[in-house]
Amino acid sequence: MTKKLSITLGTSAALAALVFTFWPERDSPSQEPTVEPVASINAKPDAHASAPSKDTNSTRQWNSDQERDAFFIADMQGRFAPHIHIQHAQIRLIEQVISYLREHYPDDWRSRVAALLGASFPELADELLNKFDSLERYNEWLLADRKQLQQMSPEDRRQALWDKRYAAFGEDAEVIWAAEIRNQNISDALIELDQSSSSNLQEKLGSLVNVIEQNYGEHSEAFIQSRQTELMNKFIQLPSVQSSLRELPATERRAELRSLRQSLGMDEEALDRWEALDNQRDQAWSTGQDYMARREDILSRYDGSRQQEELYALQQSVFGNDAALIRQEEAAGFYRYAGQRRIGRE
Repeated sequence: MTKKLSITLGTSAALAALVFTFWPERDSPSQEPTVEPVASINAKPDAHASAPSKDTNSTRQWNSDQERDAFFIADMQGRFAPHIHIQHAQIRLIEQVISYLREHYPDDWRSRVAALLGASFPELADELLNKFDSLERYNEWLLADRKQLQQMSPEDRRQALWDKRYAAFGEDAEVIWAAEIRNQNISDALIELDQSSSSNLQEKLGSLVNVIEQNYGEHSEAFIQSRQTELMNKFIQLPSVQSSLRELPATERRAELRSLRQSLGMDEEALDRWEALDNQRDQAWSTGQDYMARREDILSRYDGSRQQEELYALQQSVFGNDAALIRQEEAAGFYRYAGQRRIGRE
């Protein structure tokens, strides 16, 4: 430890402990590891990022820096104590400390990190300071090599990031970036499912759910429940799934989509809403494709002002109040009902 802050912890009832919840995590499945620093060591301080509660924002008047620091420490203890044994929680604590110090002590914040970490969790002072040093070196490398990393292929970038993470944090890197590992596993599973020769969509979705269960364990149900629409969208946008859905008649396709959503745990009310939307989209695309055929006929039969008059009349007849929007889109080169439809999305 390099320096110590003179801090007196009060017993004020105003010290509210915020619950720090890890699971289920709110990370979205992503194919790319981040190349952003883990903590914003070199970014401009955010006036709100370091405020754990309303009482620590800039509107509160403090009698001294020590009083404000004591409040911050008590708040960190209340939030992180139940999870401080988790490596990722320690990194989150360090992020909060960095943000707080950069806002309130911008000129010498680094020199205060050790004291604030030590005052927050004395029994882990050395371990937390070592993690801060590793985190700072890792972030400095990210900032220095960001352009080079962005120019790499996804595979090479991922390998470079993990090599540096292992160098900085050892095996703890797998715990610190556990969410990214889980998300990458889900992304890899989606790629494999898209390349699978199976055309059974229920089996494919079941395989995706199995991967989620393997990665999220007892928290998988909560993860799926909170991500039903996102997971469904990622699944049905796979080219192989789109191809299978396009082969089905509209009625069977709507039934298949309902069954897939039901497999992700959507309730009957939600299923009915989605089915009504699917039906509405089917009707819109049927109307749109009929419009495109009639539009092509007009373009082939008429020229000049007569062509524009016929197109205007067709657009008014088919789209009514939306006709002006359709004309604007087409003037910009966008044809809403041209090309392949994204089933389940439009």
